[in-house]
Amino acid sequence: MVYCNKGSLADVLENTDISIDENFKLSFASDIVQGLHFLSNSPMKQHGNLKSSNCVVDSHWTCKLTDFGLVEFKKNEEMEDDIDENTVCRKLLWTAPEILRQKTATPSTEGDVYAFGIILQEIILRTGPFSSLLEIVEPRDLIQSVRFGVVPKVRPSVPMSSCKEQMLKLMKSCWDEDPLKRPTIPKIKSELKQISGGRISNIIDNMISMMEKYANNLEELVHNRTLLLEEEKHKTEQLLGQMLPRSVAEQLKKGQQVEAEYFDEVSIYFSDIVGFTKLASESTPLEVR
Repeated sequence: MVYCNKGSLADVLENTDISIDENFKLSFASDIVQGLHFLSNSPMKQHGNLKSSNCVVDSHWTCKLTDFGLVEFKKNEEMEDDIDENTVCRKLLWTAPEILRQKTATPSTEGDVYAFGIILQEIILRTGPFSSLLEIVEPRDLIQSVRFGVVPKVRPSVPMSSCKEQMLKLMKSCWDEDPLKRPTIPKIKSELKQISGGRISNIIDNMISMMEKYANNLEELVHNRTLLLEEEKHKTEQLLGQMLPRSVAEQLKKGQQVEAEYFDEVSIYFSDIVGFTKLASESTPLEVR
């Protein structure tokens, strides 16, 4: 057992303080498929309860599967009378239609693929499952529509601009009404590898890349701020040179004490501009300057 201090995938996706780019999303999806691939080759064969709250993220940002198995043990856990129907139906949003139609839910690999397709929608949009539909219908009505296979089929709404076309096609194929038309887990794994450019995204490499970009941006920002500082310093020196004799200004800039100078003879020049007093009283400081 490993403590995953980042919480569930649902928690991470809902946290707007965490920046998740395309590589992060691909990495999460790939991790889930790796887990499903492992389960499909084990005696367990399938997860049976896959949802974003059952995918947990550890300190290395690796997404891991939990809460699988124990089907008989959990079979009647939601049969209590005091549980609201909508609350129960919210937990079924990841359940495949053919399983919803069964009197006794029987887990299947095809059902896991359907659930993975719903999780893909969550990862891409960073919203809950069927988020746009749940704004206008109750969860129980939505589940009923999925169960009875109403036409057009009730599925999450995902804009085409929100992800790559190949990812969109993969997601929609995962939640196909016909379980036999859904892609196999090895097929999904292969598709994700193609989408990522021929390799499975490594979250650590991605984080290092992000840190390098941040460092480069920070260096450019410091350079720009330094130029602004030098420009302001130059303006200050110019203003100081206009207000004081150059020798006095230079001593002040160097932090030296200005020594009083003695002259045997000096000339003082007085001048006046006719009408300046009235003009200055009617003008702003910038206009007088």
